[in-house]
Amino acid sequence: MTQFYVITICILMLFLVVEYATLVKALKKIPIRILVNGTRGKSSSVKILYQIFRKNGKIVCAKTTGDEPKLYFHEGSEHVIHRSAPAGIFENIRHLRRMAKLQPEAIILECNALQAETQRILASSIFKPNYVLITNILPDHQEIMGNNLIENTRVLRECIPDSATIITIPTVAKLLHESCQNSFRLLVANSKAPSDRYENIPESIIAEHWSLIQTMCRHVSIEEDLCKEVFHQFWREANARICLTFPEKNTELCDLFSANDVESTHRFVQHALEHTQTQEKELIFLLNCREDRPLRTQQFSHYLGKNFSESLVWLTGSGRYLGKRMLVNQKFPKERLFLLNRHEIRGKVFENSGRNKLIFCIGNHKGMDGFLDEISKLRENR
Repeated sequence: MTQFYVITICILMLFLVVEYATLVKALKKIPIRILVNGTRGKSSSVKILYQIFRKNGKIVCAKTTGDEPKLYFHEGSEHVIHRSAPAGIFENIRHLRRMAKLQPEAIILECNALQAETQRILASSIFKPNYVLITNILPDHQEIMGNNLIENTRVLRECIPDSATIITIPTVAKLLHESCQNSFRLLVANSKAPSDRYENIPESIIAEHWSLIQTMCRHVSIEEDLCKEVFHQFWREANARICLTFPEKNTELCDLFSANDVESTHRFVQHALEHTQTQEKELIFLLNCREDRPLRTQQFSHYLGKNFSESLVWLTGSGRYLGKRMLVNQKFPKERLFLLNRHEIRGKVFENSGRNKLIFCIGNHKGMDGFLDEISKLRENR
């Protein structure tokens, strides 16, 4: 029996070695290999670049990760990745082999690694990108990536092979120079915001994102007008999805779950407050807390306690009880805190309180997937 297991393990190891060798050989033939990393905006960057490359006539494949991982193929098809276990970097071997068989001119991959070791393996041993696009570095995933931006940057530095060109924004370039001794090829994206404006999205976020996309496309000789067309189409659609209004209930609901970190959330909240008449509106924060993200819950509790103690907070998610304790520790008034499940939240949204309500959905996207779609359908059925 022992001999059988040993033989089986050896066969499996041999299979993995052959599969890996085949992948390495195939990837060398693909001229453009882009790894997208950073704290926020990775998936949107992958989707925009994929569409730009397609419209430019390039044979391109892409992969996003996160709550809805997908594969994107050159003819325009999309395939949801169904997982029976948490995401891991070695799943990329199978997906990259599938893409490489199509002999694309470009592959765009969203980084799905957090630890320094897995970032290094993904970049240097599996994908071997010749471009690494870093969207931003913000304080998040501190349980894994460190307690400050310098530590976060050192972890992200592991995703950059020595031969790759980095494309990033000025703040990240500064962090890289301050925290890393290694030399690297760096293109700093520093463009002005395009002329289009989006009601629900801060101009600074659009400017940063555009500068990254523009710099990447310019480096591979894609016309700027085409880039702008795809870029604006993506953000027009995203802008329309952020806020829902319910005039009959005097309610506006802003979906900021995907922002995830406090800094990004704050930019969206401030933008909304600056462009909304809030004097007669009741501010409500729907905080989705994850039990496995206690530091994130702590950061949001501190943020709300410091800036919005006069508002209401609806707490939901697996970590809602921890969130309530943390808010109470921040001296947040207990009478303004409500523990709610998803069904109760839906009822609260449509409740007639006699006041105009402005609801910000913040904290974590996971666990509240499709929430706004549910609310929209309920509104249509009422």
